[in-house]
Amino acid sequence: MENNTKPSQVQTALTWGLITGFAVIVYTLILYFSDLMLNKSASYVSYILIFAGIYLGTKAYRDQSLDGFISYGKALGTGVLISLFSAVLTIIFMVILYTVIDTDLVNRIITESQDKMLEKGMPEEQIDKAQEMTKKFFIPFMILGGLFVSVFFGFIISLITSAIVKKDGDSFNKDMTTIKSE
Repeated sequence: MENNTKPSQVQTALTWGLITGFAVIVYTLILYFSDLMLNKSASYVSYILIFAGIYLGTKAYRDQSLDGFISYGKALGTGVLISLFSAVLTIIFMVILYTVIDTDLVNRIITESQDKMLEKGMPEEQIDKAQEMTKKFFIPFMILGGLFVSVFFGFIISLITSAIVKKDGDSFNKDMTTIKSE
């Protein structure tokens, strides 16, 4: 007897969220070992990985679970869930990176921001206060801010991918299938 259970929206989103999260982690490790962690333009590539993960995950859900049809709203919800699961995994990794693997990385980030503040002509006293606050709240802000920003950008990306993946079915055939099954 065959098992015809199709993966649910949450199962598919979790799977593709983990795949996307691991892809972002691998890319982050490449940046880390290449000493490009502080390079803004190199970090933008992670958005391409997230776009690909959301697109492929939503398409997989449409094709494997919904017989090739998905509404815009369902695609949007799937994409946001994928970004949420991906963000949670990536944030856990980033906390480990900053608190266990390379505790000096936070100081390097703070030093770079201090240099930028000096270039803008900010007073030393104000820079020192900003550094103190950053050191104190870096990890909590990274967790909460990172989760919010990741899901927000995941939502924006999902708005785009949902328009691409959306595929309405033939309503007559869907209604006939419902009638036949009753």
